[in-house]
Amino acid sequence: MERFSFCILFVLTMMLLGALFPVSTEAEDSPELGEDIKEVKMEVVRKPKFCLRKAKTGDLLLLKMEGKIFSTGEIFDTNMKEKQPYIFQYRGGQLDPEMENAMTDMCAGEIRKIRIPGGGDRQTFTAKTGVQVSANSTLEFVVELQDIQDSPDHVMVFNLLNNDKSGTLSVAQFMAIAAQGLEMFPLISTLEEMEVVIVEAFRLADKDGDGRLDLEEYLDSPLVSKENPEHEEAIQKRMNEYREKEAEKAEEAKKAKSKPKNEEL
Repeated sequence: MERFSFCILFVLTMMLLGALFPVSTEAEDSPELGEDIKEVKMEVVRKPKFCLRKAKTGDLLLLKMEGKIFSTGEIFDTNMKEKQPYIFQYRGGQLDPEMENAMTDMCAGEIRKIRIPGGGDRQTFTAKTGVQVSANSTLEFVVELQDIQDSPDHVMVFNLLNNDKSGTLSVAQFMAIAAQGLEMFPLISTLEEMEVVIVEAFRLADKDGDGRLDLEEYLDSPLVSKENPEHEEAIQKRMNEYREKEAEKAEEAKKAKSKPKNEEL
């Protein structure tokens, strides 16, 4: 499952701490992994001369990544040409477990090519680029691990976000930071989608109904805690509903635009 809320928290943390120092390294060409496959295949494309740190559970991974449908070569997700990397928590439920397994012991500065077969628990989805990816498609990724960071201290993050010193957080405070680096969020396409996730997370955690989160509510919220998986499911459901409505609006607008003028009279 896509963990929208956790992804948002980690990216906002890195932005607040000013810890993003992307390296503009292009993925190198490497031999193909062969024909369509039945199990996950991984190939090391480039490894740094010195492996100063390997990814471990809980680390924040700063990634450049390109994903494509193997059979057609169609790219459905890439940030290779972007200044900022994607940010994921390793083993945090944000990436496909098969992808994470293929990244075991990956070093900062390393590039791997990973091919994942279709089927299993994967569902057909529409990527943020608009490309529909079938559940049965074999997917190929080039992954560059640019940097590895420690997982954030949540009380520190709360205090950094609480810039008005009120002791509580608002949706607006989250959105003000998020608006500065939308391209860093791998699961979010627009600020409107960002607001959907944050508003729903606040609704689920706001025990006293004042529209803001104090420290206790924040630490229990789906932005931080994994104790209530129903919260993440609710956020996923709300995002799906929003995207379906937006797709319907776009389709209606497309039909209206293509409608002959004589039918409008």
